[in-house]
Amino acid sequence: MSYIQCVATFSQVILTSDGRVCFHNGEIVREDYKKIKRINRNLAVAFAGLTIPCEIIIDNTINKFDEDVIDKINVDEFYNKLFLESKNYNKLYFEENQKNLKTQFIIGGLRNNDNLGILTLSVNNEFKSENYFSNTSDNISFASGTSNQLGDSLLGDNLIKLDSTGNSVSLLEIKKVMNDTSRYMATIDNSVNSKIFREIIYKLI
Repeated sequence: MSYIQCVATFSQVILTSDGRVCFHNGEIVREDYKKIKRINRNLAVAFAGLTIPCEIIIDNTINKFDEDVIDKINVDEFYNKLFLESKNYNKLYFEENQKNLKTQFIIGGLRNNDNLGILTLSVNNEFKSENYFSNTSDNISFASGTSNQLGDSLLGDNLIKLDSTGNSVSLLEIKKVMNDTSRYMATIDNSVNSKIFREIIYKLI
């Protein structure tokens, strides 16, 4: 699988991914693959699951937008088309392979309300797209994607501890929490390595 994370505050969104790519049987193919795609200055997508299908779904989504608007789209606009592309691709994959394809996407950046935020997308066995991780902190929004259930809660627990101090949380502190969480996941999940890729989106004032 993979380990992807996203954290959003009022002023920035940070997305990270590990770098390991594996076959179905667990054989390691690459150790330095960035599983984040920057769409424009206000939007990026992290993905987990089979790498090629995830890339195809994202590319198909990008191609649904006219070239003159791709630099202006936001999280909500990209999510709506990603939802349809993901659902359609998974139907085709099942028809050809007689098995389900699990994909996870985290879209971070500028939303319709001009605030920074996160939307998440996963496709379950009935091919219904759904949010798979809810944001629970008042000041920090977060999401993670992994095949290991511990990874889904670990980032949130660590960020809530940081946020509960009552002090302003710095970008450096958030980076450290995300790095520590990702590196810990690499010690308990063979599909994850300790290589960390990152994209940061800043809110323009």
